[in-house]
Amino acid sequence: MTRFLVAAAALALVGCAAEDADIDNSTINEANGFDGAVGNVVQGKGERGSVAPAKPVMFGGEADFDACGSFGRIAEGQAVTVRSADDASADAVATLQPGHGVAVCDQDDGNIWYGIVFDPAAPDSPDCGTGTPVAERRAYDGVCKSGWVKSESVEQFAG
Repeated sequence: MTRFLVAAAALALVGCAAEDADIDNSTINEANGFDGAVGNVVQGKGERGSVAPAKPVMFGGEADFDACGSFGRIAEGQAVTVRSADDASADAVATLQPGHGVAVCDQDDGNIWYGIVFDPAAPDSPDCGTGTPVAERRAYDGVCKSGWVKSESVEQFAG
């Protein structure tokens, strides 16, 4: 009887493992950096399920120029996830719809990601304190939100 129960339990575990293999691929795709569009893969770091540490968006550094170098809008097409670091595995900070205004303040070394500042409540004209000079380069700490988006998702038109 004991052998029968052990064998039944082992078969049940094998069956559960087979059922787990039939999970929603969108969850796996997102964890691995696929943005959902055919052929679009975003680079992530670390293993599946790991989360990149947050990276602050830096602004300022020029006493005679705006704290953020340019202004743009989220490109037409689809909503964009703003992340806490320049990495597809980083935590989501917000989702911005096409046309939402953003200040472009920072970028990664490869110009693949932009560090942006935005006001979730004012998509047309954010007033986040990025249009005036800040002499010392530092992490953005103003009244608006900041985070990272793929550079291709921003259409810059000023700066």
